[in-house]
Amino acid sequence: MPTAIWSWKGCLYIFGGLFLAVTLVLEVSKWEVHVTGEGIELVRRASSRAAQTPSIGATLAQSLAAVTGRQSEPVKKRAPRVRRKYSLPWSAEPEAPVEDSGFHAGIRSSRIIEEELGSGFQPKLGLENGTLTWSAEAEDFLLNVVLERQFPADCGAEKWLVIDPHRHGLGSSTHTYVLTLLMSLSLNRTLVINEEPPDPRQDGCVPASITTLFEPHTHCSFATNPEKRAAYQMPQAAMDWRQILNPEEDLEELDVIRLTDTVPRPRGWSWERWERWQAEGWWERLWEQLVDSGSVSVVGDGPFSEVSMQTQQMMLWANVLNWMWRPTKRVQRISRTILCNHEAQKPLVSVHIRRTDKEVEDPYWREHHEYRPLTDYGAAVAEYAEATGSDVRTVFVFSDSAKLMKELPNTGLGMLGLNDKSAELIVDDFLDLSPIEANWSHERLGCEQKNQIVEHLVAAMEVALENSEYIVMTMGSSVGRIMAEVMAGRRRIAYPQPASPFTKSLDVDWFYDW
Repeated sequence: MPTAIWSWKGCLYIFGGLFLAVTLVLEVSKWEVHVTGEGIELVRRASSRAAQTPSIGATLAQSLAAVTGRQSEPVKKRAPRVRRKYSLPWSAEPEAPVEDSGFHAGIRSSRIIEEELGSGFQPKLGLENGTLTWSAEAEDFLLNVVLERQFPADCGAEKWLVIDPHRHGLGSSTHTYVLTLLMSLSLNRTLVINEEPPDPRQDGCVPASITTLFEPHTHCSFATNPEKRAAYQMPQAAMDWRQILNPEEDLEELDVIRLTDTVPRPRGWSWERWERWQAEGWWERLWEQLVDSGSVSVVGDGPFSEVSMQTQQMMLWANVLNWMWRPTKRVQRISRTILCNHEAQKPLVSVHIRRTDKEVEDPYWREHHEYRPLTDYGAAVAEYAEATGSDVRTVFVFSDSAKLMKELPNTGLGMLGLNDKSAELIVDDFLDLSPIEANWSHERLGCEQKNQIVEHLVAAMEVALENSEYIVMTMGSSVGRIMAEVMAGRRRIAYPQPASPFTKSLDVDWFYDW
């Protein structure tokens, strides 16, 4: 009897092992592994049910193959979609731009966008009288103000304003750096982010930040200018923003100033008191030069004296943030993957839905004690399509809600109240958001988990910013506000109202804040 029992178990083990082996072989046969000098590619074999007409996503994959010399098959639309927890090991090596794909995942200036779109550079919704616009010359003028300070010929000869990394959310950190950079420019100083002190909360992992997700914003550092370290460590170098903007002594004697706190939140202040975080008179001088040069204009030929300070500041923020928003090659590759994984076609409209821990700051939640209905987002898309006659072919949706992003691919655009037969839904299939909902915050994630999620967020935002005809979001979210600012910079239109020709905020108008 013992021998019979042993034989029965042995057979079970053998058949179980065979079943697992066959299953593994069948699954592996669906994929091709391509090992190159740039990393590892995992490509699903084309299905016999693949569409005969290549999509723009497939065209993008073919263009990538032509550029890189790789002849792997383009990724086709998958049914059901494959959701992976971790992104592939993308190479950080520079890559030639993708041409003739119709979609973009690189860095393009507003001048290039204008040349590509021609008359399409102007919004379909048109511009209201009183709207502030500016030319390429105004953009160049403002960027030169930034570049002269951030990329000087001799970093050692310049005076610095140094800040420590802002280890909070991407949107909050980005806006903190914009505020600080503008204050630094107004003081005629170079802004340097001190990335040298290790973050005590991490264990050997380098946290994702503005210095790891984007191209450099200065070439000055303690590594290249060690003589600045002694000045940085002097007790009198440490100041808060009040001491810097209202100094009791002449700051010109200080080679380095160490900002000890975050630049204050201006939200809720009068727009006429913006000088409190910029040196007095700095912006007025720049604005006067722009007006005198004829590089700014008001739709309807209205007087410049009626352009509000809020509108002027949005113009300034839009140009500076558009320059700062230059994702690394690694992030651009993730953007390409999101696009290549779907049969996306233009016109494309993007929707960003902020949930999880944002509820305490969300105006809708505070009033109704629930999240904004998803149909509100769909209604905004439908209203845009009806107002412009745009035949929206693709809707790109991204969010911080794992629950929403798991349900959406199964329910389709009907979940937003849209006709899912008239447009294609695309999402980021390569990201697992469940850690955010499990911890109810991105702040309590492990370093590697958080880095992954933040990288994919920047990649998703870049997909929206580079390819969208229209973006629906909430400017109560820093992510939504960043997209409104970058779109304004790339289209050279300052539109602080909730609804602009390129974006629609479902809650508040534009404000500057961290």
